[in-house]
Amino acid sequence: MLLCEPGALRGPLLDGESRLRERGDPMDEAGFRELLGTRHLEPGAIERSVAAVRRFEEFLQRCRPDATAARATAGDAERFLEELDRTASVPAADALAIGRYALLTRNDEVLVAVLERIDGADVPASLSRKLADLVGEKRRDEVFAGLEIPPISAPGEQKSAFMRQLVERLVGRIDAETVSTALTSGLHFVPKEAFAEERKRYLAAPNIDAFIEDEHRRYVEHLARLKDEGTLYYTQPITDDVLAYVRDTLTCGGGVRRGDEIHVTKIPYQADLYLHETDEVRRRHLYCHCPWARESVLHPEVAVSPRFCECSAGFEKQYWDAVLDEPVQVDVVSSVLQGDLVCEFAVHLPDHVVRAR
Repeated sequence: MLLCEPGALRGPLLDGESRLRERGDPMDEAGFRELLGTRHLEPGAIERSVAAVRRFEEFLQRCRPDATAARATAGDAERFLEELDRTASVPAADALAIGRYALLTRNDEVLVAVLERIDGADVPASLSRKLADLVGEKRRDEVFAGLEIPPISAPGEQKSAFMRQLVERLVGRIDAETVSTALTSGLHFVPKEAFAEERKRYLAAPNIDAFIEDEHRRYVEHLARLKDEGTLYYTQPITDDVLAYVRDTLTCGGGVRRGDEIHVTKIPYQADLYLHETDEVRRRHLYCHCPWARESVLHPEVAVSPRFCECSAGFEKQYWDAVLDEPVQVDVVSSVLQGDLVCEFAVHLPDHVVRAR
């Protein structure tokens, strides 16, 4: 799954409007099944998700007989993820179910704790598969040899240490073009169908400039609704200052065309804290969305190469490939791993898109 970036709203956890229920007792199984139904899950996946929440409550009740998932804490969730790493066959799937139930019950504390641990969990395996396709399983195995992918419950420093080694091996053993192809291939996968509405709006727009202007307006309006509702945007609250920042930053949630390129930036991962932080290193840390690299900003001993930011370029590429219905090139212009205060990407537009403006 999902969800390493603002575009996670397009992903399987946060698509659509959440069921805004108050915390309740006991488990709201009917409401949860209804929410899961909106995710178009197979019946078996729904049953597994319901079972995961029941198991979470059983875990909580070992210490507190009256405990429920709806009233769990972040610490409860983190301890349960450790349990899943030890005992579950697919820990991330069960953890995702806990996150979805937290979304249903508006337990923001548990939702954030789960999202921060499972975000990007699919990246190493996705990179492994893509590398095997590009250079063969033997060379792929040489790159990954001896490296143990951290469990979902692992702290950020451990994830950055792993990714530091992996990217060093990639860059040292695989040619630069293949590395870029692998990293920008959509390691944090979002299905093309998730961008169907954006594709429709692009086709209906008179030109690319009108499209990106409208997308920025829609993004600001979406964040304004979340602020008014008191609902989190992924893992962060939207404040007046954040809303003003996004409204004034046209590259954020839309883009600015410069010739045959569209330049886009990200909303900071913790935007309100970022806007009020004065220390540049901490600001870079607060900006970074990547769970595999974020902590390396504060801990140079596990610093991940800026080459890995091509993975974020690949996230943008998924969106624009789907909107334009053809592959595009996306380059990293700046990133916090390079010492910049923002992450900016350049989307190279096909000639016919620019001519049609």
